[in-house]
Amino acid sequence: MSGFACLYDRNFNPLGKWTQHVASEWTLTRKAYEFDEMTVTCRGFENSRKACFVGLHEETGKLKYVAFCGIPTTKENLTTVKGVDCRQIFNQTILLDFTQKTSSGAYSIRTVEGLYTYLLKDCLAGMNIGIDYDIDIKEAELVEWEEDLLARTKKVQSLYDVIQAANNAYDLVVVPGAKVDSEANRYRLTFTVKRIYNERNIKLSDYDVRMTLNQNLVNRTVARSESGSTQAYYLYSDNTVGTAYDADRCLYPPRIETIEKEDFEEAKAEAMQTLLDNRYKDKATIDLNTKLGSTLRDVDFTYFLNVSEYNPADPDTAKRLPVFSIKEDSKGNKTLSLGRLSDYWFME
Repeated sequence: MSGFACLYDRNFNPLGKWTQHVASEWTLTRKAYEFDEMTVTCRGFENSRKACFVGLHEETGKLKYVAFCGIPTTKENLTTVKGVDCRQIFNQTILLDFTQKTSSGAYSIRTVEGLYTYLLKDCLAGMNIGIDYDIDIKEAELVEWEEDLLARTKKVQSLYDVIQAANNAYDLVVVPGAKVDSEANRYRLTFTVKRIYNERNIKLSDYDVRMTLNQNLVNRTVARSESGSTQAYYLYSDNTVGTAYDADRCLYPPRIETIEKEDFEEAKAEAMQTLLDNRYKDKATIDLNTKLGSTLRDVDFTYFLNVSEYNPADPDTAKRLPVFSIKEDSKGNKTLSLGRLSDYWFME
């Protein structure tokens, strides 16, 4: 599992006389909805002044992962670089306008691919961020648009939070990466929208699993306008959201949050999003170095895992969970975490 690291400037030109630095150790944790983490240690770099990106390469030379380069630190002739997730490009607080209309009077954004084109590219146009990148939204074209999920507002807000809210609502994930620009003969940053649609059935007793559950969540919302219009929404036990009260499918104890806005449509969109954000609030971590764990090494962020024996006290229970993170290191260790429960859920 050894490899090498290479520093690049912002145009992906490799830096230094010797560009391939053998990694003595590295760790990489890729996450679906939170920022990735990468650390790589190798012999000291003789040229890091213009470093913008750090690439972790496999022994064959294939680029395994690319990140923004944090400030390298050197100790006893070894340099450690902590990579910064390239999705930090979208960690901006800016004006987002979802009220734009065409000349015919229709909303400009009314498809999922149109939404992601705006969020990943158009809204940052003209802001001189200094980094060129491409987006791939082909899979977003396969997802059906839901008008009620978007609040038609024009206001300053967190771009990354809105991207992740869209990901959560449409079961999508934005994956950072890099491809070779054949004309320039160097790498180019990419962000790819992928659908979470593959499925795999597993039984928890077959694996070495650590479970964390958080049931203290808002599971019912009420959208309310200042004029008095109301609409209730429910988060069901199968992680779907609806407007019909179903005592057998609703979660308990009931926790209700009322969202009041002047605009009723905005209140309804926020009420739905609140419940969508509270889906999959569990975490199951599986050691992939066990005998059966190795059968899950091909699972990526496009998968849901249908987990049976979800409740250890009741072997018939089951739950459908998406992939939360994939962690691996230079020693060959690899773990897979499921759900959407943050490592810091108790602080949220």
